[in-house]
Amino acid sequence: MKRILFCLLLAGTLHAQTAEELQIEKRSSFPYPTVSRNPFLPVGWVKPEERKPETQGTGSKAAPAAPTISTAFFRPEAFALTSISMSGTRAAVINGKIYNEGELLSVNVQNQTVAVLVAAIRDGKVILRFNGKVIDVPLRGGTPPPHASKPAARP
Repeated sequence: MKRILFCLLLAGTLHAQTAEELQIEKRSSFPYPTVSRNPFLPVGWVKPEERKPETQGTGSKAAPAAPTISTAFFRPEAFALTSISMSGTRAAVINGKIYNEGELLSVNVQNQTVAVLVAAIRDGKVILRFNGKVIDVPLRGGTPPPHASKPAARP
């Protein structure tokens, strides 16, 4: 038994390799890119460049002034509020289209399209905002529909 152990020990030392012989020739590497992408943004998304305000006196041309739009069109009669939904996400039908709170309503004025903000949707009215002016647009309607809680008359 001792001879077998001695032979195994002797064979193991003869075939033992040194640390230099065990070096790996090709190592895998995964370098990080210098600019990493935010994993929560869509693939291919690029941050829009911020526009710096042009200062006067630098010799640069000033941007042409935007034409001013009169707020004369901005009155409750100009908008047709026909329906309001108060359950869940508040929605309103204004001029035949569905809008939620915070959305922009496109209105054609003086051959231009302007955006009117749907500031709030309340029971029976919608609050709109344009150029700092706020108006309440009441719900238009004829006769209200009959309530289902009233029993129908039986002959």
